[in-house]
Amino acid sequence: MFLKGIATVLICTFLATLLSLLINKFTGFYSSNWWLSLFIFIGLFFTLNLFYNIKTDFKSYTNLILATISVKLFILLIIIFLYSLFDKAGLLRFFVHFSIHYILFTVFEIRYLLQLVKNKHTNPS
Repeated sequence: MFLKGIATVLICTFLATLLSLLINKFTGFYSSNWWLSLFIFIGLFFTLNLFYNIKTDFKSYTNLILATISVKLFILLIIIFLYSLFDKAGLLRFFVHFSIHYILFTVFEIRYLLQLVKNKHTNPS
């Protein structure tokens, strides 16, 4: 299941890169720091995948998912705040890329978690 997590991260990274490049080319939201958002989400998603695979107790999975979503959201809000201190003028353009990456990585994370829960439910070990 861990390899599926890595494949999910790679697919999501490809799609996020493609979307950011398209946004940079065809809209007014050009951000030269879009890659920073991408690396943040890759690191966060990869860390969460490791954590989800280590913590495999099916009964506490709901609490684990709620806790990681809360912690992830808090960390991402801190990152946006720190970026606003760094580049106030480019915050909106960066936030567009950041939001798209957040939505994309969250959709793929939920898809991965549903597969993981289904796998743990059918094969409790």
